[in-house]
Amino acid sequence: FRRVLFRSHGGKIIFGRGIYQMTSPVSLVTTGISLVFEGEGYTASGILYNGTQNADAINLLATWSNGKVCYVNFSMSHMFLAGNNDSTNALLKITEFFGKIDIRDSWFGYWPLMTDGYGGSGLQPPSVGGSEAANLCGIYIEGEGLDDIAVIENCDFIGLQVGIINAADQSVVSDNMFLYCGDSASSTSW
Repeated sequence: FRRVLFRSHGGKIIFGRGIYQMTSPVSLVTTGISLVFEGEGYTASGILYNGTQNADAINLLATWSNGKVCYVNFSMSHMFLAGNNDSTNALLKITEFFGKIDIRDSWFGYWPLMTDGYGGSGLQPPSVGGSEAANLCGIYIEGEGLDDIAVIENCDFIGLQVGIINAADQSVVSDNMFLYCGDSASSTSW
């Protein structure tokens, strides 16, 4: 990471150029935080879930504290989030109570279709690769509150069975591109 800024109620992770590999899923059960992921460009920096576990790559779950709902705010921009496994899971899952989700200018996809030559080292803009979608979901939002807000704008989704599952109360989903998504050849339970 280029820089990590954390406070008691969240923080900001700035991803420098490079591919940050995760071999285990990350699950954050939180009580009232704001978390920001920021990269240097959607082909310059991002996270690759390269694990073998059948689980969501990043899962943010807001919980109750002292009888009150503790909302989670999440923002992500200018980076990619990819998976290298073909499982019925989400790359980014946000569940329960959240305040605002703001995801812009990011790229979600199946790693072999995001790279040159099906798994090579060079990232390619979303127009390269094959047409076989993985059984993954890019963003899965499952809201429980009455004032959940989700904004997903200017994002690209490539090689996923489902680009976005959105159950927020209020949403803006605009100017996104879906390429090789929903391939009927893959079996799915989405």
